[in-house]
Amino acid sequence: MANRSYLYSTDHRPGAEPVGMPHQPRGISEWNYDIPLVFKLLVSGNVTISRSAIWPDAGEIALMGGYDEGVVRLDAFLERITLAEAQPLVEQAKAFLKASTNRGRYFLLEPGEILEMNDEPLSEQNLRLHDSIRKMEAEVEAALETLTILPRAARARQGFLARVFGRTPRAREPAVDPLASVRSVGLGHWSNQLYYTLDHSGAASEALGK
Repeated sequence: MANRSYLYSTDHRPGAEPVGMPHQPRGISEWNYDIPLVFKLLVSGNVTISRSAIWPDAGEIALMGGYDEGVVRLDAFLERITLAEAQPLVEQAKAFLKASTNRGRYFLLEPGEILEMNDEPLSEQNLRLHDSIRKMEAEVEAALETLTILPRAARARQGFLARVFGRTPRAREPAVDPLASVRSVGLGHWSNQLYYTLDHSGAASEALGK
């Protein structure tokens, strides 16, 4: 099994569910061996450290943030992705997150399996993750720089050659799939069926078929 980060939406903080009220966080996405930028943006709205819903006895090794605030922040990021080929993934993200069946008061990020890959105490790693999410502007800008097929300067040089010599140079082929960098930030993997589902008591169980 791969170590994964898990993102849920929920109406209550783990351990603070009203007595007698069913509580079932909704699966949003999961990611192998990393915590992608999209997860961090979505949980960044008033992000706070939280008890884990998957591993409640492990302490405060999860993060929570306001759902609506997180969607606004992700939308601002998505609006800056101008790559034409990426627009289906952009629209897919917007539609999934704005669907009423997926919404909640909060996003719940469960990074425990990723933190577990290091030897340091999970709670200390989670605190650093929390602090980094509160000041992630540089990470966002660095990611946006990768979300193009050709640098702007290269496209301008091609246009100049076409004007001067009356011909269009052979198009430069991208070295990799042009959507690889778009997917790498966490787009295109939305699902309500995650490896761990949370039943009405808030306890974790493995999702069927995983």
